[in-house]
Amino acid sequence: MAEHISRAVIATIAILVFAAWAILNLIQTQVARNDAMANRVFEMSRDYRGHLGPASAQFATSWNNYLNATVDPANGGQLDAQAYSDQVDRFLAADNNNDSFTALSSFYEEVGECVDADLCDFWTARSLFGNDIVTFYHNMYPVLEREAQSGGNVNGLLHFVDRMRDADRGILHRRFEWHWLRANPD
Repeated sequence: MAEHISRAVIATIAILVFAAWAILNLIQTQVARNDAMANRVFEMSRDYRGHLGPASAQFATSWNNYLNATVDPANGGQLDAQAYSDQVDRFLAADNNNDSFTALSSFYEEVGECVDADLCDFWTARSLFGNDIVTFYHNMYPVLEREAQSGGNVNGLLHFVDRMRDADRGILHRRFEWHWLRANPD
């Protein structure tokens, strides 16, 4: 009888050790995955900060200057949807604004697709690119919405903007982070 109990105890201990090992392995895998997702966003930010970040700021400044110069302040600067869409179209037709628009929308689309595919961390992308993406969307939404309706490749950007809204409203929450388990926490 004692031999039967000792076998049961040894089997129970072996199962508990295996379960603990499996849980720790799962945690390590998730930490490595989260790190890889954040690193992809940081890699994207290197390119962005070097070239597209200044272009984004210049594009937004050019748009604000254009809007201030062309909108009549008599009615409080209000435009109906079609008049705003026409303003955006005229702005993009001027100078090299369409080239900047294309470069920025392509990059922001890439960020959105990376987040949609769960290859990039949304929260890291939000902190690095979020304000720029939302500003770009708010300024250029008529063109972006038309592209989406005609089957253009802007769904990643639009989904990212939707996630930003959800996060700002408190609907979207950060997943549980495992950073406290790292040997060298950030």
